[in-house]
Amino acid sequence: MNRPEKLLFVFDFDHTIVEKNTDVEIQVIPEKSGPVPSDWTREARQTGWTAFMGKVFEFHAQNSVQSEDYRTVLRAMSLVPGMVELIKAIKSDYQGQVVIISDSNSFFIQEILAHQGLDQLVDQVFTNHAEFDQEGCLRIRPFHEQTHCPFSPKNMCKGDILTQYLDEKRAQGIEFERVAYAGDGTNDFSAMLKLQKTDLAFPRQGDFAIGPYMEKVKHERGVQVQAQVIFWQTGLDILTSLKERVVL
Repeated sequence: MNRPEKLLFVFDFDHTIVEKNTDVEIQVIPEKSGPVPSDWTREARQTGWTAFMGKVFEFHAQNSVQSEDYRTVLRAMSLVPGMVELIKAIKSDYQGQVVIISDSNSFFIQEILAHQGLDQLVDQVFTNHAEFDQEGCLRIRPFHEQTHCPFSPKNMCKGDILTQYLDEKRAQGIEFERVAYAGDGTNDFSAMLKLQKTDLAFPRQGDFAIGPYMEKVKHERGVQVQAQVIFWQTGLDILTSLKERVVL
């Protein structure tokens, strides 16, 4: 018989745990690397964002950007207000598991989590792998390659990742009473679609893509999230919703 656990909380990273987009903020390294060529951004629509970031990292390496330069930028990035309190409460009050599924990369995420003292509170991170090569260039590779999900980029279907994670936990004898997912972008939609009616979907409210995208897909394709949808702006908003909906 599977052992029930109260809560699995899955987070996107950019504009969800951190306030800004790590990939955008890292494109300029002060005093070393100026803006990347403008045509690269246009090209990214055809090549994919991960391939584009690979070129950005090569551009930085050619301008003598080193790992510590990246760390300086990453450590200066602010978290979304209330996010530290939220993650700590998930772990301490709900004894929940915290997972990150992000189209950023492993170096950025681990560096920020460690700097913010959150690395020990996150149970697992699913993202594109990145590490420095012998010449000091940050190299990134896609998490996987997929072509079947129309709501996801080719390098990452967050819905597939969430489904596989839940299947693996069931195989280990763990069944979550409730799953919650928080994100801001269109690529978070595929994961929210995997949630059940008793689960919680937290699309970020404001100048973020996920809310309008959910409405667009519902109108054009008749596809909608089955979980309870709760819009949020800060981590404390989410924490308040958990206190109202998840019994300790």
